[in-house]
Amino acid sequence: MMNLRVPIYPALIAAALFGSLAACNKKQNSNSDSGCITRVIATTVSQTLNASQIDSIEVLFNKNNLSTAQLQFLYFVPNAFSDTTLPAQTQVTAEFFLNKLPVFGYNEYFIFNNAIFDTAYLYTGIPQNNDSSGHQTLSYLRDAFMKHVSESVFYSPLFTKPFVPSASLYLDSCLTATLGYIDASSVKGSNAIWGKTLVKVWSVTCNNHYPGIFVEDDNGLAWGVPQIIP
Repeated sequence: MMNLRVPIYPALIAAALFGSLAACNKKQNSNSDSGCITRVIATTVSQTLNASQIDSIEVLFNKNNLSTAQLQFLYFVPNAFSDTTLPAQTQVTAEFFLNKLPVFGYNEYFIFNNAIFDTAYLYTGIPQNNDSSGHQTLSYLRDAFMKHVSESVFYSPLFTKPFVPSASLYLDSCLTATLGYIDASSVKGSNAIWGKTLVKVWSVTCNNHYPGIFVEDDNGLAWGVPQIIP
């Protein structure tokens, strides 16, 4: 949930943006706040792969003495190269967890050649502490969303100017809050070096769609999360 930079066809950009708005909004410009917000507890159960793919990943990891603990598998590419002169390469992508909390904004990558582990791209930062409980109330998180959602600007060349979400669009919408970690360098106003430290935050979104904000769990600092599509 760092600034998003992904290649995408222009025709899909508007669909992604307005589709998320439609999924989130019940009605526009409501005059009263519904107050609706629920906590979502993230788990390592894959939401994108089927049982057969998970079984194949587990066989690979077990064969190479790699742990699957605290990994939510996202993508499985069993044959990355069409060129048969190259080794048969399998690529696995996972969101990783620490202290049973997800790490937002960074995935881990595992590469196997001929079913033998070759390379991994792993995050090595550590949490500030091992306290994995949440300390912000849901009502505070909803208020923070309303105050900072306008910072979650959507940038795209498809639009002549950035899309700036207004809190009035979400007064009648139900929000979701998920506790996890982000790299300390992603905290608003931080000068931290990337890859060293994790900070516990709440990701607050509109039904797990754009727009979203982060709220630091220890002190309540909140900020919007811009989305950038080139």
